[in-house]
Amino acid sequence: MVHLAKRLLADGEMPPPGGPYVLSIENVDPGAFVRAVLSGMMGICPTLRTQFPELQSAVQRRKLVRPPNNLFLLLAFYPELDCWVAGGGSQRNVLGAGRSEPPVFAFAEYAWAPLYLVLADRSGCDYWTGTKDILSWMMDRPGERRRVDLLVPVLTRDQLHSAEVHRGARQLPFPGPNGKITVWSG
Repeated sequence: MVHLAKRLLADGEMPPPGGPYVLSIENVDPGAFVRAVLSGMMGICPTLRTQFPELQSAVQRRKLVRPPNNLFLLLAFYPELDCWVAGGGSQRNVLGAGRSEPPVFAFAEYAWAPLYLVLADRSGCDYWTGTKDILSWMMDRPGERRRVDLLVPVLTRDQLHSAEVHRGARQLPFPGPNGKITVWSG
């Protein structure tokens, strides 16, 4: 994943927050990339395998599959953390400007600077606005390389999680139906 991140940033410099930025990548294997990401996410959130068996089968057997309607693999740049892995499924009550926002549900999250990936339901799309859904890459055959053009935002810590949620993430892992899994490094 870090290899892909370095290829995304041709000059090695992180663009300033905001965007989205147009990134063009030559000779990428999107089908293999998305399956590798999902394989890891299914490892840290085992309910994904039972909740989305067709997706699990496509990852395991390298088959093409149309992604489930209410599942999104969101991609953004997030340079503020060296490493972040959270899984098991988590629902967050987000606080914004002193008021409670609708809860956000994430099955699993990865951040390896500069990439951030989160597997979420519709609430994730509403919260992480501007992120690129790459779950459609499940329709790409693994081993086939092509050019990929993406519009990708650069998220800040406040855009990733509200300050209150992020402080809580540093102290305790988010509860999930299969236990608690969190790795954090700043």
